[in-house]
Amino acid sequence: MWSRKGFRTATDLIEFIKEQAPHFDIVGACYPEGHPDSPNQISDIQNLKKKVDAGCSSLRTQLFFDNERFYDFQDKCILAGIDVPYSCRDYANSESKSSSPPLEKLVRISTFHANLKPS
Repeated sequence: MWSRKGFRTATDLIEFIKEQAPHFDIVGACYPEGHPDSPNQISDIQNLKKKVDAGCSSLRTQLFFDNERFYDFQDKCILAGIDVPYSCRDYANSESKSSSPPLEKLVRISTFHANLKPS
């Protein structure tokens, strides 16, 4: 779990926090388009399930560019038994939107780019 170099995984950190402070509300990261260090989406979903089982009470997505990949990710989470709420950032309105699956609103990258102003 922990060594002088730190925690090996987010799951190790979550387990440690829950042992020390079981009342803490822990939000974990999830990657609809896949974690950069994960060999494939199945492995990624399995690791996400471990985070939730360790004590993650909700999840926060990274920005994703393809809504269809998000819907596929969402279906796989449901099949894996991941039933905690998750949220994503609405960059168009600079507000945080939360829900239990499915999300209320998905952000289109074109909307994000339209709001960028040249400096």
